Parts: sequence; C-alpha cells; structure tokens
Amino acid sequence: MTTTHPKREREAPELQAAITRLTRALVARAADGDTEALSCLAACDEIVAQAKSEAAAALHQPPWSYSWYMIGSELGITRQGAQQLAHRNHHDTGRRCEAQTRKGLCNDRLDGYGNCPSAAKHI
Repeated sequence: MTTTHPKREREAPELQAAITRLTRALVARAADGDTEALSCLAACDEIVAQAKSEAAAALHQPPWSYSWYMIGSELGITRQGAQQLAHRNHHDTGRRCEAQTRKGLCNDRLDGYGNCPSAAKHI
C-alpha cells in the first residue's frame, strides 16, 4: 500500500541544497579567518543532531508509524541506532550549566549531549 503525502511548498532535496550552500558559505568565511563562522558551524551541528532525533521520533509515531528499520535505513544506520537516536534527547540528565554569563551563573539544564541551550550568552 502506498501512502500519498500532501505536496509540500518546498521539497526536501531543495531544502538540503539550500542548507549545503549556507554551510559552504560558513566554511568559506572560516577559511578567511572568521572564527565566529566556526562557532556557527558547531551550533549548526547541534541543531541538525537535535533535528534528526526529533524527526526520527516523529516518523515512528502515528500517523506515519514508520519502522525503526526504515528510519535507520534513511539515515544510513541500524534500526537500533535509529531508536537510540530518537530517544537520545528525551533522557534528562538533570545536570546544570555552570558557565558564567554577564548576569552571573547560567544554571540552565544541559541537553542530552551535555550542551547548554544558552551557550551564546556565556562569557
């Protein structure tokens, strides 16, 4: 049985091409000595990791209910890897950030990777 999906405003390959162009632009800026571009690339890496986790979890839930095997296959990983990816950020570590900000100690809750969501505010 084939599932028909509603036509989207932009197709995924077009969005991927745009992200690729933006990423290459950041790489070029970093190569020209812009250190802020490097930190932007690192932030993008975290955003993509979080997005993959959320997308994998969403695709496994109704109405889509894709198997972990199919999700893993699209990501180039095993079904177990897909499950771990989808659940990675749902485990609260309970740890708090101890970095200094202009207003004092950050104290935000760290994500599943040990990163602070407010890292841009750190001194």
